[in-house]
Amino acid sequence: MNYQKTFYRKGIKTAIKFVAEYSPDGKLIKNTQYNPDGTVFNEIYYNPNGSIKTTKKY
Repeated sequence: MNYQKTFYRKGIKTAIKFVAEYSPDGKLIKNTQYNPDGTVFNEIYYNPNGSIKTTKKY
């Protein structure tokens, strides 16, 4: 089962939410970044070796 960690970065006017999804063995597999209104603006998928597999921007 995968697990997630949520991070926030506060800017001058807004806070951006980041959700990192990890595989059961602790490797990063997906990083999702959200706008302050909750919509997704960037998704990054990772290969098992840690390199970036795919990036989707919205």
